[in-house]
Amino acid sequence: MRTALAAALLLLGTGGGAFAQQNCAQQLDDLTKEWNVIGFVNPKQNAQIVRGSGGHVHTGAQVQYMKTQMTMAAHLCKKGEEHEAMLRMDVVRAWLKLPEVQHPPEHGYTGSTKK
Repeated sequence: MRTALAAALLLLGTGGGAFAQQNCAQQLDDLTKEWNVIGFVNPKQNAQIVRGSGGHVHTGAQVQYMKTQMTMAAHLCKKGEEHEAMLRMDVVRAWLKLPEVQHPPEHGYTGSTKK
C-alpha cells in the first residue's frame, strides 16, 4: 500500500514546474505522511475490516477508494490541475477525519459549510 502511494507521488516528477504543482505535491506529501502514520494494511477483500492507528476502522472498499482518490490527486497535480487535486485530497481527509487542505484564494473555494 505504501508502495502504491509512493509510486503516485513519483508521478509528480521533480521538475522545477509551476508553484501550483509544488504546492499540490506538498499537500499530497503531507496527506501521504498522515496515511502512513495510520498504517492501513492492503485489504484482500472489499468487505474486509481494516484497522489503523488512532481508532481508524474502514472496509477494504473504503481503503481502496481513498487510495484511488490519492492516486487521482497525484495525476491531477502533475497536470497542473491543483484545485481538482486538492478536492480529491479533501475527500480522503474527510474519511480520515482530518482538516481540509488550505486552498489558495484564486480557487474561489471556501471549504465545507459545516459549523
